[in-house]
Amino acid sequence: MLKKGVMLLFFILSISTFSMVTHAASSSEYVNQSFYGYKEPSFTSAKTNGGSEYGSQNVGVVEKRDNGWWKIETWEGPVWINLNGEERVMGDFYAYDEPSFSSKVANAGAKYGRQTFRIVDGTTDGWLKFKTWEGDKWMNPTSEQITVNKTIYAYNEPSFNAKKANYGEPFNPQNWGVVEKKENGWMKVGTYEGYKWINPDGEERFINKSFYAYNEASFNAAKANAGALYSPQNFRVVDGTPSGWLKVKTWEGEKWLNLDGEERFINKSFYAYNEPSFSSGKANAGAVYNPQNFRIIDGTTSGWLKIKTWEGDKWMNPHETDSGSSKYQMPIKNPNVSSWYGSRWGTVHKGIDFSAAKGTPIMASKSGTVEFAGFGVRGQGFGGYGNAVVIRHEDGLWTLYGHMDSILTTVGAHVQQGQVIGKVGSTGDSTGNHLHFEIKNQYIGGQVDPKPYLPF
Repeated sequence: MLKKGVMLLFFILSISTFSMVTHAASSSEYVNQSFYGYKEPSFTSAKTNGGSEYGSQNVGVVEKRDNGWWKIETWEGPVWINLNGEERVMGDFYAYDEPSFSSKVANAGAKYGRQTFRIVDGTTDGWLKFKTWEGDKWMNPTSEQITVNKTIYAYNEPSFNAKKANYGEPFNPQNWGVVEKKENGWMKVGTYEGYKWINPDGEERFINKSFYAYNEASFNAAKANAGALYSPQNFRVVDGTPSGWLKVKTWEGEKWLNLDGEERFINKSFYAYNEPSFSSGKANAGAVYNPQNFRIIDGTTSGWLKIKTWEGDKWMNPHETDSGSSKYQMPIKNPNVSSWYGSRWGTVHKGIDFSAAKGTPIMASKSGTVEFAGFGVRGQGFGGYGNAVVIRHEDGLWTLYGHMDSILTTVGAHVQQGQVIGKVGSTGDSTGNHLHFEIKNQYIGGQVDPKPYLPF
């Protein structure tokens, strides 16, 4: 009986030893190269030694695996190393010069086909360094590789109303590494700013109430659909703003809507009216409204805004007086309009162009403080305007003067109405000497039709 028990124990131990995929050892071996250590036998596990390489040295090997991994003893305890890399069959992926989807694409921009690669390093967020015909490159097997053949915005969250990445500028056509997908078309991708969200084809959404659409993301922009309401229906949303605006595809092209209105602080006392006219009856028992937040739900191209009040929807115009008289003057003498505000060449011209000879003096249309004076750079709000000046006025508006030949003022300066601030030129995106003039209800964007404000 004792003999049978001993034989059974020997048989069990033999099976256990035979089925192990690792090789236990306890030996000292000299490693004649620098190497990284990892907490687990994986190139995507955390590195030891503070992320730094170990120098050439004798190591105490306590375990070896068939795929090249060794467990060694270090001052931090057991650590895993792989001196020659790990062979793995992979394919149908883009490779990059660095562990970032925004770095240069390797292999002349083409995908690698299925083949055996030798992996030699990695990162904890899934990137693997492997050997190629053009040297060591990086890939991320946790991502799906897609190509977007058009410019596209990226967002901080999977919403068109989230803040835009890349300083609000679109990304050029490129390959993207997708690490997460949502059913409504949103994809999480790697960028030079970290992970962001894109939606190349837009998001199908049912708009469950009637609404007005606008040519721009402003209640003071011209209405689309011949000024008529759109009825509830499905729309494809392709862009948006943090203030609630959505750009949708319509039968007449891409237009803007804002279903819930735009919260805005009106920074001055004002009268409200029953209609968008100074001759209509005053609201609020004829008293002024003090500066406060209002929800704007509609507007007109002449600057009127429909707001929600305690007595219902009313109208106000923060940029004009009761008499409707303008307080703005022409920015140049003997003005000659070459292009009005509105539709032009399939886009919207967001100001008025005054043609004039090079060097013609440009004057401040109204007194105010200079907030920008320089050459407009794309991604910073005034790209394409060339030499430009932006002035903030006490009525809550800004004026912009673009394509100047020279600037004769500085940021922070208080300028008087009629003061010369520059000279006419053709800098930036311009096809001839002229002044591009805008009136805006916010520092960047927010252009309104200047015509009602100027003494034509």
